[in-house]
Amino acid sequence: MKVFCSIILILFFYLTAVGQNTFQYSQYMLDKYQFNPAYGGLDYSLNINAAVRTQWSGVPNSPRSQYVNAHMPFYIWNGAIGMTLSNETAGNLKNISLSGSYNYVYSTSMGLLSAGASFGILQKSIDGRSLITPEGNYVDNTFDHNDPTLLNTDYQGISPIYSLGIYFAGSVFDVGISLINTPAPSFTAGLSQLSSGPLTTFYADYKYAMNEEWDIIPSLLVKSDFIETQIDFSMMGRYNGKIFGSIGIRGYNNSSLDAIILMAGNKLSKNYTIAYSFDTGISSIKRVNEGSHEIRLIYNLNRPIATGLPPKIIYNPRFL
Repeated sequence: MKVFCSIILILFFYLTAVGQNTFQYSQYMLDKYQFNPAYGGLDYSLNINAAVRTQWSGVPNSPRSQYVNAHMPFYIWNGAIGMTLSNETAGNLKNISLSGSYNYVYSTSMGLLSAGASFGILQKSIDGRSLITPEGNYVDNTFDHNDPTLLNTDYQGISPIYSLGIYFAGSVFDVGISLINTPAPSFTAGLSQLSSGPLTTFYADYKYAMNEEWDIIPSLLVKSDFIETQIDFSMMGRYNGKIFGSIGIRGYNNSSLDAIILMAGNKLSKNYTIAYSFDTGISSIKRVNEGSHEIRLIYNLNRPIATGLPPKIIYNPRFL
């Protein structure tokens, strides 16, 4: 555990020095599996998480994303398995990905220590006819980018995607780190070279029980693409384990402050949870957008599955 904690601290301080993220979700504390495959199965049953996000509402061709993932314990393999399907659109660029994961879980006296990996495929596509270049000719019926590397048609490319993660889940605190697409894979789409950006994440939260009814859970997410760094910090309050809400901030100094995040949710039953968040901008881009919206539905089976092979049947001779 001392070695593990030392590695986490070293990588955390490295992360704060470099970075830019390749995804953006404000409800990260409700779905740690999304950015760390080592979290698989740590919800103790089949867990399905679906989210839809519209970023910078009111801006033409603003980023939009949808994803669904599922993971569950797989005790036969001493760990968990999972899968993720996502779709992200930003301007003329579209990303569709599908991946699967496995993580090994080891029980310690302090909590659960997990190490996992995921592998999948990513399809990038660009609508060449919707692009405009400074030297292009688009008068009347003429459509010419005047760029030999840029086609006037849709072009696509497929690339592998992969990630590695370590996660520790204790009784009062969680901490994890992941490496996604590091080193970054690249592929050809038409005459252009595209790449899947690398990403490193660090996550931590602490669960503080004020009394039998109220819990306070501060959480921190640091994302880096080895060029820029983004930090999200949230403070969530939960009442009777069902009704919850949070306030958060994205950014850590005058040049990186991006948004204030408000989130509210409710555990509708033992199986279903719903949450909604709204980001109000505090950077210069707030003048041209109406905020970001995110809605999420979570399903948890809430009973053990895949606990192993059933015992052999022993027949009583009296009933033969």
